[in-house]
Amino acid sequence: MNTKELNEFFYNGAAIVGQIKEEVQHTDTVKELKRLIAEKEVFVVKITGMRPEDDVVTAKVLDGYMGLIPKAQVSSRMYIRNKMSDLLIGQNVPVIVERFNEADKTVALSRVHAIKELSKNFLNEILPVLDEINENGVNYKQYTSKFEEGNDPYFDKYPRVKAKVIDYDKKGKRVLVNIAGLDLIGTMDISKFDYKYIYNPEKFLEEYMKPNRVIEVALLMYYDNSGQGKPSNFVVSRRHALTNPWTGIEKKIRKDDIIVVTALEKKDSHFFGAYDNFPLDIKCYYPEIPDKQIMDDEKYGRRLVTPGKEYKVKVEKVNPTTKLLTASFLGEL
Repeated sequence: MNTKELNEFFYNGAAIVGQIKEEVQHTDTVKELKRLIAEKEVFVVKITGMRPEDDVVTAKVLDGYMGLIPKAQVSSRMYIRNKMSDLLIGQNVPVIVERFNEADKTVALSRVHAIKELSKNFLNEILPVLDEINENGVNYKQYTSKFEEGNDPYFDKYPRVKAKVIDYDKKGKRVLVNIAGLDLIGTMDISKFDYKYIYNPEKFLEEYMKPNRVIEVALLMYYDNSGQGKPSNFVVSRRHALTNPWTGIEKKIRKDDIIVVTALEKKDSHFFGAYDNFPLDIKCYYPEIPDKQIMDDEKYGRRLVTPGKEYKVKVEKVNPTTKLLTASFLGEL
C-alpha cells in the first residue's frame, strides 16, 4: 500500500480491502460474517455512537446487525484510546470481525487487529526511505547545530502523509498526531508547524491544534523504542510539507520596496508585520529615538505601533540564504 492510498483512505474512508455498505443486502448474512472472520478481511464501518454502560463504541454493520468495538479494541495505545474514543463518532474506521451473536444480532469488531497489519505494511514501505535519507542527506538531529533546513538536498523528499491531531503539550510546545489513522504516533515541535513565527505558543496550541484536526506532515525520523519497552514514534514536520516561501523570494518582494504591513507582535527594537498574503512575517525596525528623547527609552518604538493597525515600511534586506527579511518604519497610514 502506498502513501497515496493511505491518504485517500484517511480522507474518504475508502476501502482498503472492501467496504461493507449499509444498503448491501446479503442473502445469507451469517455466512458472510463467517467468511469475514475466516478471511480476517479488513473493511470500513462508520461509528454511530457509544454505549458507556458497556464501555463500547457502536457501528452499523450488516442487515441490521450492530457492530460493537470494546474500548480495548479501539486502540492498543492507551493514550490514544482515552483521547479518541468519543471523537470517533461519525468517523470511518477500519475493522475486522472477531465473532458475532446471531440471537441479539451483534458483531464484535476490532480496530486494533485491523490496523496492526496495515501499520506493519506502512512501516515496511516508509522506513527504508527514511533510512536512505538520513544516511545520505542531512540528519534531522543535525539541524539545530550544523545545518540550515534549506541546505538539506532531501528537504522536499521526506514522505508526506495525512495525520490527525491527538493532543498537545503546552510545556514542551509539542503536538502529538496520529499518522494516517494507523495509531502511529508523531511528535512535532511547534517550530516545525509553519515558516511564520508563532508568537504565543500556548494560545496557538489551544486555538489551532484542536483534536481531530487533519494536517499534512512530512515524516523526518523514526525512533524504534520497541526494544526498550517504550512506544515508538515518528518525528514529523508540517513545515516540510509546505512550499518553501524563501524559494524565489527576490521576485516577490525586493529591497527598497515601499509596502504596507499590519502590525502583529511588538518587541523593544522592532515589530513583526504581515504583508498582504505573503507567507512570511517581516521584521520591521522602529526609527531611531529622536534627540529630544532620553536615549535609553526602550519604549519609544513600542509607543509608535499598535497591533492590528497598518503601517508603511521600506524593505531593507531580502536574503534567502541567511533567511533575513527586514524593513524600516516609515509611518502610519
